[in-house]
This record gives sequence, structure tokens and C-alpha cells, in this order.
Amino acid sequence: MSIKNFIKEKFNVEVVPDDEGVYTYFVSTKEENSSLKAYDKNDNLCSSILMECDDNNYLAIKYFNELGNPIFVIDGTKISAMDFIDDEYEDINDGLIIEKAFIFYSETWSKRYLRIDFYPNAAISLEVDYEKYSTDEDGVIIWE
Repeated sequence: MSIKNFIKEKFNVEVVPDDEGVYTYFVSTKEENSSLKAYDKNDNLCSSILMECDDNNYLAIKYFNELGNPIFVIDGTKISAMDFIDDEYEDINDGLIIEKAFIFYSETWSKRYLRIDFYPNAAISLEVDYEKYSTDEDGVIIWE
């Protein structure tokens, strides 16, 4: 499935590509609950995330600080698989926890994945995919 169709299915957001075939999504991180929508050139980039993709599943991410300067950028990475976390659970200390996040896999990151959280706050992380590592007889990961 393409990234644009995946986002359309999960967020009901449809984006028209620019002249180069790039679909651009805007995530506002200013509010308590982040929101994803089609990017408009009038959107304020301060404290936001831009996600760009094309029909070949190349993904670019730009995370902007409160001054509108990019502080985290991943450029043109081919995405091989995607997942979406939509979970609610009770935490003993924090009460009800709600998670909504995209998970992007790429052969470029052989034992990692990119996680983009949307709720309750926006966050981006490149995380270790522990399931791709071998373990010893005690279940301890064997780092290669």
C-alpha cells in the first residue's frame, strides 16, 4: 500500500500532489492533541511536522521547533512497510493511556523503525526493532 493511501485510510486525509508528484502533510504540535491535515502554504511551521511522500513510497520528514527552524530531518527514505498504533490501556501510575502513531519500516534501517506519534503529543523517534535481534537462552538480546 502507498503511504498516501495508508494516511487516507487512517486519517481520512486526501492530499493533491504538487507539480513534482509530492504529497505534503502537516502535523500541528502546538495543541495538546496533534492533528494531521493537508499542508497549506499558509500553515505556520513553528512547532510542527511536515511529512512528504510520493507514489514510489519515498518519505521525508521535517520537524520544526517553536521558531520554525528544522531541528530533525529525514530525507527521501524508501518505505517498505507501514503500521498504525491505535491503542488505549490503563497504566497503574498515569491512568488511561492513549497512543496513536505511525510506524514506518525501511530496508535502509535494517533493525530499526521510524515512529511518529500523534497523540497525545507529537514525537518522532528512530527505534530499535527488538524482534529482529536474536536472543540467548535467557531471552537476552545478542547485539551484533
